[in-house]
Amino acid sequence: MRLAFHLLVISLLAGCGEPLSGYAWEVTVNGGEPGFDSCNIGAETPYTETFDYVLDFSGADVSLGLLQGGEVFGFASGTLSGCDVSYETVIWQEQREGGEVRWQLVGEASVRQGGNDCNIADGLDWEGFEEITVIDSADPDVPPGCTYRMDATGTYSGEL
Repeated sequence: MRLAFHLLVISLLAGCGEPLSGYAWEVTVNGGEPGFDSCNIGAETPYTETFDYVLDFSGADVSLGLLQGGEVFGFASGTLSGCDVSYETVIWQEQREGGEVRWQLVGEASVRQGGNDCNIADGLDWEGFEEITVIDSADPDVPPGCTYRMDATGTYSGEL
């Protein structure tokens, strides 16, 4: 059975979190590559989806949000060091037919806004990965400790 962890995050965020402002990137998340899916999440169909990510900076601390319906809702927090941002969500709980699954998403990316280099591939302004780790699972189809890694790449959209 295919798990859509990232989609669950999106659905949980609708109407949740505190509104943010900041700088926006259109980011495409691609998963299911061989060797990066010990949860067997993308076995049937690799995951791909595009989101509007917004970074709200407060010194070295950042909040990462999603732009939905004209509003930005935070879903992760982290730190910024130069061009590199690291972030993580809270631990989410998902009730499944086989039992409860608890998981967390962590990500790292190099981000560029404007003209700075930041060692990012040409044509990109966001280049990194996101990884979902199952913290605990009562579902026999989803082993604790398994991971699902996704590439995250995108382009800068501007300031909100």
